[in-house]
Amino acid sequence: MAFDLRLIFEAIEKPASNGHVRRAAATCFFGYALSESGLLADAVMYRVQEELMKLSAVLTRQGLAAFGVAIEQEVDMMQRIAAGPDGERNLTDFLHIFEALDAIGPSGGCTPHQAIETFIHLLKKDPRHDLVSRRIESDADAVRVLTMHAAKGLQFPCVIVADLWKPASKNTRAKSRPTVFYAEDGSRKVDIGFVVEKASATARRRHEEAEDQESKRLLYVAATRAEHYLGVLVADGKVPSIIQESFSFPDSAVYSGELQERLKRKLRIETSSDVMKNATLPPAIHSSRRMSFSSIVATRGREDFYRPERGGYDEQLSAGLRQSSLSTPCSTADQQVIDLPAGLAVGRTVHEIFEEVDATAVPLEAEIQRVIKEKTSNGILGHYRENLTTMVHETLTTPLGGLFGDYCLTDTPPSQSLPEMDFEMGLGGQLKNIKVTSIGKILRQYVRPEDALARYAEILCGPAFDIPVGGLLTGSVDAVFGLPGSQSDNPRLAICDYKSNRLHSHGVSDPLQAYEPERLIDAMVGHHYPLQALLYGTALFRMLRWRLPQADPDQCIVGIVYAFTRGMKGVQTPIDDQGRRYGVFTWRAPDGLWQELSNLLAGKNEADT
Repeated sequence: MAFDLRLIFEAIEKPASNGHVRRAAATCFFGYALSESGLLADAVMYRVQEELMKLSAVLTRQGLAAFGVAIEQEVDMMQRIAAGPDGERNLTDFLHIFEALDAIGPSGGCTPHQAIETFIHLLKKDPRHDLVSRRIESDADAVRVLTMHAAKGLQFPCVIVADLWKPASKNTRAKSRPTVFYAEDGSRKVDIGFVVEKASATARRRHEEAEDQESKRLLYVAATRAEHYLGVLVADGKVPSIIQESFSFPDSAVYSGELQERLKRKLRIETSSDVMKNATLPPAIHSSRRMSFSSIVATRGREDFYRPERGGYDEQLSAGLRQSSLSTPCSTADQQVIDLPAGLAVGRTVHEIFEEVDATAVPLEAEIQRVIKEKTSNGILGHYRENLTTMVHETLTTPLGGLFGDYCLTDTPPSQSLPEMDFEMGLGGQLKNIKVTSIGKILRQYVRPEDALARYAEILCGPAFDIPVGGLLTGSVDAVFGLPGSQSDNPRLAICDYKSNRLHSHGVSDPLQAYEPERLIDAMVGHHYPLQALLYGTALFRMLRWRLPQADPDQCIVGIVYAFTRGMKGVQTPIDDQGRRYGVFTWRAPDGLWQELSNLLAGKNEADT
C-alpha cells in the first residue's frame, strides 16, 4: 500500500510523464495489471490522468489529510482497495499511512514533492516506532477472550470454554453479603438475619439453587457458540462441578496429558508421474500490423516490435533544453507563461477546444469562453478557465512567422479548415523489409545541412529506429488549414499540430525562453515530432493525389506548423532575427520529399534507399 501511494504522488508530481501515469494505473487505486499498464489505450490514460489531476488539486489546496479523504470518497477506488483476501489489510494500512503522513507532514496544502519528502521521512523511521509500527488489520483471526455474557448471540469457528464451574455452595464470596432469594409465592426477599449472623438456611438454599440454575444457563450459552469445534475444560477437583453434574462424559473424553500424543498425524503427499508437455509451435511470421506514430516511437530500440500498440506519446514534460548560439534570444523577462497543469488529459482537452472554436468569431474571447465552459465542465481544467481562455486567445492571434509571415490562425474561416483529419494509410507488407530508418535515409538525402531537421535525420537513421514498417498506419492531424490564395483545384495548405507541452521549468525567472525558436527544435527532436510531421505530410500528400490528381502536392502543401501553445503570446509574441516566432515551429519539405516517402511506405522503394 505504501509503495502504491508513493507511485500516486510521483505521478501527480509529473503528470505529463506517461511512464509515471502507467505505473500509477497499475496500483490498487486504479486496478490495472502491471503487465498491461504499458498497453493502456489513450482513453484509459485520459481517465487515469483526470483522476490524478483532481487529487492533485485537493493536495495542493487542502493537504494530505484531505487527500486521503478524497480517495475515501471515490467509491471505485475504495472498492478496489478493499477487494480480495487482503482487503482489510489494505484498508488498515491506507488509514494508518495517512494518519502518519498527517502527523509529520506539512499542515494545510502542500506540493506533491513535499508529500514525497514526507513519505521518505517515514521510511527512514525505525520500524518499531509507534508511528510506523504496522497495525493488525482485524482481530477476526485472533484469539478472543470473552465472558459468556458478552458472547451471547455470537458464533466462532472454534470455542474453548474455560471455567471452574463451582457450585454455589462453594462460593465463599456469596456468604459475605446478604442473601437475596425468591419465596415460594414468587416474592423477592432479603434475609436480614445476615446482620445478626443468623442467616436463614432456607434463604441460603434457595439462593444457591438459583445461582446453580444461572450457571447452567451460561453453560448452555457457552456450549452453543461453536460452529465447528467445542472444547470444554473440566477441573478435576474434590467437589463435582456443575458440568460433571450436568453431563455424562463419553469414553472419548481426553485428559490433557494424552492430548498431544493423539494430535500427531502422518502426512502423505500424492505424486503423479504424468507430466504435461507444451507443444512447440513454429514462430509466427508477421507481415502486417496496425501502426501509428505513438507506437513507432514507443517501440524504438525494442526487440519485440509486435506487441499491441499502447497509449499516446504526446504531451510529454520537457525542461532544461539547451540554448543554441545560432540566434540571439529576445528579452522576454517581462512575459510570463500561462499557468496550467500538464499531461495527456490536459493536452486532449486543449485539442478539443481548438477543434471546436470558430477562430473567426466576433468577439473571439466570448466564443472561446463558450467552448471552454463546455469542455471543462467536469475536469480539473474547470479551475483554470481564465488562464485557458487567455492561452487559446493568444495562440489563435499569434502571427506564425517564418515561412508563414504574419498569417494567424484567425485568418482562416471554418469553411477552409479541416480539424482532426483522421486517416488510415496503407503500407507495404513487412516482408518487403521496409524500416523506419529508411524514412531517415530519404530525409537525409533531401534536407540541407542547415535545415532544422538535418540533425533529426541522423537520429532517424540510427539503430533505435530499425523498426519494420508494414500494414496500416493510422493517425489524426489536428488541423489542415487553407491559406489565403487557396483555390478549390489548387489549394495552399498548412498542416497544424497543437502542443500544450510544458517546456519550461518551475520557478525560472524567464520561462518564455524555453519556447525560443532554436530550443523548439530541441523539443521537436526530443519528442520525435519530426517523424510525426513526415507521416502526417505523407498522408495529406496521398489525399491530394487521390482527390486532386492534377494538382502539384509540393506546391499545395505549403508547410507544417507546430504550435506550442504555452509559448505563444499573441501579437506580442517575440520574434528572433530570422523572423521566427517564439512558441511556433514551422518547416517546409523540400520538393519531391512527399512523393518519395509515399513510394517508400507503399513498398515501391528499396529499404536501403
